[in-house]
Amino acid sequence: MSTGMNSQIFDPEEVSRQVKQRVFGQDGHVDRIIRFIHAALTRSTLIKSGTDRETLPQLSSMLLVAPTASGKTHTIKMIAKTLGMPLHTIDAGSITGEGWTGGSFSSEWNIISKQQKEDSSLVTIVFIDEVDKMTLYDSKEPSFSPKFDLLKPLEGGLLSGEAGRGSSCERFELDCDRCIFIFSGAFTGIDEKIALRLATKGNTQAVLDASSTKVDYSAFSENELRAQISLEDVEAWGFPRELVGRFSFVDFMPALSAESLKRVLLEDLLPHYSNMMMGGSITANKDAANAMVGKALSENYGARSLNQQISEVFFGRCWGKVVSSDRAIDAELQFTDEGQLCCSVKETDRNSMHFDLLKRDAKTNSSRQRARKRNTAITKRAKELEGFKTNDISPFEVIGNNFDQYAALLLLETERGAGAYSNAEIVLLFSLLSLLRDWFRSDFKPQGIRTLLGMTNIEEAQSSKGFRSPLDLVYEEIETGMVTKTNPSHKNDLSEPPAILRPSSMCRHALEDPQEGTGAFEHGGFTAEEDDALGFYTDFKSFTLTERSKAIMTLSYRLVRVQSEKGAA
Repeated sequence: MSTGMNSQIFDPEEVSRQVKQRVFGQDGHVDRIIRFIHAALTRSTLIKSGTDRETLPQLSSMLLVAPTASGKTHTIKMIAKTLGMPLHTIDAGSITGEGWTGGSFSSEWNIISKQQKEDSSLVTIVFIDEVDKMTLYDSKEPSFSPKFDLLKPLEGGLLSGEAGRGSSCERFELDCDRCIFIFSGAFTGIDEKIALRLATKGNTQAVLDASSTKVDYSAFSENELRAQISLEDVEAWGFPRELVGRFSFVDFMPALSAESLKRVLLEDLLPHYSNMMMGGSITANKDAANAMVGKALSENYGARSLNQQISEVFFGRCWGKVVSSDRAIDAELQFTDEGQLCCSVKETDRNSMHFDLLKRDAKTNSSRQRARKRNTAITKRAKELEGFKTNDISPFEVIGNNFDQYAALLLLETERGAGAYSNAEIVLLFSLLSLLRDWFRSDFKPQGIRTLLGMTNIEEAQSSKGFRSPLDLVYEEIETGMVTKTNPSHKNDLSEPPAILRPSSMCRHALEDPQEGTGAFEHGGFTAEEDDALGFYTDFKSFTLTERSKAIMTLSYRLVRVQSEKGAA
């Protein structure tokens, strides 16, 4: 879902529902953050349409007080991904004041301003984490602290400045009204300030009303106190008044509960590790799951602790069996009487339905040769079209039935800014074009390509080798004729698998198919030789992760104008 500047296509309730499928235990906070982003986007849209920004409320920044193990970074990432909005993350703990050695906010603003120049409709979520460290680590030299460098961006409007030094110095102009700032920090010890404020307020109330009951806030837990946080408490903690006054509101996100951590383990982490099992699976019995969650809570590292615990076992006996066996391996995490986490493994018949691209190394060379041949043909076609009048055919408005000509026209329009196609990029483009033409005909337009590109997740793929993006799952459904669904029985019975296979409802309408189309399930799934989209995507997967990531980013950049054309229509 790409919002651009049109906040009307952004349904807060629907976005919240989608985010909560990947973010557990923070439902109310997800709702509040999404509503804030929706309001900020609406304000940005009004300003762009000509409304005087001085007549609108300041709704561009919020403060998220969240301890380690709360899942705040994951939450913000999932929200940005679901919205299709760019996310720029800044570690405030590494930033120093302007003129000092180290990172600076001006360098960050310079990066965002360049992105704004490339896409005039772009609104960026700027996530500034560890913001409390800017106060904790202040030196005796006031100019060392960068916190006051945030005042002007939070006022909105245009911010002009310079980034870098000497010959590398660059001037930039940042449109702050096209930035949504989300600040985050643990603010250790702020619960004491909250208790003091509440107690003072309670004492005052008792003086005014003798019948009121005095509350002992010292008996409240840290989470109970933080749930009543206010901007007044943030200022009392030590954050400068000038900066606190620019936050639209403050929200407290607590650490994940035992129940939420168990959901992360069973519904998120273990399924991801199962993707590495080459057709097998990895699960955890009840005792192991409880013990792992208990350790995560005691260490106060949340999901990170769970991942570390799985990794210690996974890369031991478990992974050794996976790579050495010709059969699939089903593994189960168990907790021994000695209090140790272990892994029992058993061989089973490999799941032939698994979309196992990792086993296709033998086809890598031929795939790359086909990609190179295709790229050469497109480059030649572009040279033939150069100089001819093609203004009546815009690759940002229509695709057409000739994919070679479309790719050549797109190259002519974007080569100056994006360069020539890479081999990986050209097979990715042809795969998406074939997918739209044969499987999603109603979306057969350039905006459809952008939508499919939004179903990739480069950042998560780089951090999890077994990760399958939503786009991967679409191609898996074409290949297998089956779709993975959440098992409703798993919620009440953890011995049941968290996911089950169901027949796919996808139907192909290629030229060789009958009028009613050919169902993926009825056909028994398609091979790469039978389906153009799957064939090109198989070739694309033969490239390295770095090559694929660059191809996705470059193709997305080429199609930036699609959103502009859509907004102007």
